[in-house]
Amino acid sequence: MHQLITKLSIEDTFTVSMINAEHTLISLSSKSDYFRLWLRRIWFLQGFPMRIFKWMPTFTLMQESSVAPIWVCFPELPAHLFRKEALFSVASMVGSPLQIDALTLNKSKLSQARVCVEIDVLKPIIEEFDLHINGVTIVRKVVFEQLSEYCSLCKYVGHKDSNYFSKGNAPKPLPRNKIIPSHQQFAGTWMKHAHHKGQKVTESVGRPVASQNFERNKAEVEYSKDNHPEKRGIGQQVNDSQVE
Repeated sequence: MHQLITKLSIEDTFTVSMINAEHTLISLSSKSDYFRLWLRRIWFLQGFPMRIFKWMPTFTLMQESSVAPIWVCFPELPAHLFRKEALFSVASMVGSPLQIDALTLNKSKLSQARVCVEIDVLKPIIEEFDLHINGVTIVRKVVFEQLSEYCSLCKYVGHKDSNYFSKGNAPKPLPRNKIIPSHQQFAGTWMKHAHHKGQKVTESVGRPVASQNFERNKAEVEYSKDNHPEKRGIGQQVNDSQVE
């Protein structure tokens, strides 16, 4: 298994530990390796798909994590907010910011800001937020790319409750063949790998993901002096007076 994992072009040191016949934990010492493997989510080893899930202390063999990295777009965001501190503050309304798209970071595409965040797909999502600039309030949209579907009945990623196979609405999902990366303060990231009757899948177990619940929620973000957002009740508020 260690030889197979090396084909993923991991740059720094890592270790592989077997959980059982279907799950393997991979500990990564590099933050960049961790993000690169998890954000891609599906890798192929010798032609077999491996889904990546982030490992968490609450991980169980019988339940897939509802936490996943999701790319989120913020259309028509003011150009002066295209910097890491401001973008992470805005993205924190949605989940835990992980990475900023290169075109966003170098300001070569200002039509929208694109940030990858860690969210839980079982929780409600935010579809718009209020942005306060020099006493003026503007409403901006939040667009999720490829929001993961999660079944709360079988605890499996890939379909909704309404398509649960036992109801006759969908085919029975494949066995949980996985590889899971775990990450704790970037000191060690773990992945689990699984194979069953010639099939392999890799999954990353871990942080919050986006939700199947598309309720219309509003959130605002307010910049404090150190440019960190402060929660205001249900939502968050952004006061742009501190942003140059």
